[in-house]
Amino acid sequence: MIVILVLIWAVLAHFFWHTDWISLFVSGTGFLFWWYIIFSVIMGVFVLFVAILLPLLGLGAGVKIGKKHRLLFGSLGALAGGSLSLFVIAVFIVVRGCLIVGIYLLHNSLGADGNWDKQKLIIGGIIFLLGLIFSRATKFSSSSASSSRSLSTSRF
Repeated sequence: MIVILVLIWAVLAHFFWHTDWISLFVSGTGFLFWWYIIFSVIMGVFVLFVAILLPLLGLGAGVKIGKKHRLLFGSLGALAGGSLSLFVIAVFIVVRGCLIVGIYLLHNSLGADGNWDKQKLIIGGIIFLLGLIFSRATKFSSSSASSSRSLSTSRF
């Protein structure tokens, strides 16, 4: 969504204030770089909280389920929660890393002499697009799971 807003801003700035495309590209990618950095830190705090909470919830669920073997089920629950938290952290790092590294390469693809570094431009664009696809895929999968749950419970 923020990428679309930056594109709209760039088109409006070009047509109304007659700003050249190169300075719009550099300022737009600079804005997106810092946007992704700031929101990655904020989201990282939330992911860290969830990663700490998941093994504790798994431990509690395992202890509650295992009536005779609480130690075994509690350990298995904590292990399952820890595995899930590692998966959440890995997905977060890959998605946010692709967005930040891709936009960084795009931002720095214009050399000091005014020539474009095509390798940085192509690799940065591919990595950034992968980050956008991954971020949309994770949002879609979590929203489709919650919507299918709400549909299945609304029938009864």
